[in-house]
Amino acid sequence: MAESSDRVSTLLLPMRGFNLVLPHANVAEVLQGVEPEPSGNDLAWLAGSIDWRGIRIPLISYETLCGRESGPSGDIPATVVVYGLEGIGDLKFYALELRGIPRPMDLDAERVEPVDDDSTEPNEFIARNVLVAGQPGIIPELASVERGIQADH
Repeated sequence: MAESSDRVSTLLLPMRGFNLVLPHANVAEVLQGVEPEPSGNDLAWLAGSIDWRGIRIPLISYETLCGRESGPSGDIPATVVVYGLEGIGDLKFYALELRGIPRPMDLDAERVEPVDDDSTEPNEFIARNVLVAGQPGIIPELASVERGIQADH
């Protein structure tokens, strides 16, 4: 059986009330039991930093960054390390807080439906609100996320 070239291997990253939809190629590693070090600044979306493979990387609360309600910082069962793909400054990796374990899913146009979502103010960190297999999701605007991280460093 031939594979469709219109399919994208993704990970659905559980957030509070939605899934963040990322291509699997953007994800370096999924971690459990990570204890972040506080950031020491006033940015609510910067949850701190973590040690990963001998380097210190920023830990982001994407929920807070995109204007959604986030959970308490102790309620983080997993963290995902993402490649810094935009070539902004020296940002090679960063991490995102998750509310559960990511699920792999091959997506195509039939499984992703664009929606207008009134629960989120439009902002530069959201490329598109979608339904993925009937579940609410967000396709992030990673270039904006990475510019925000780099602006803080």
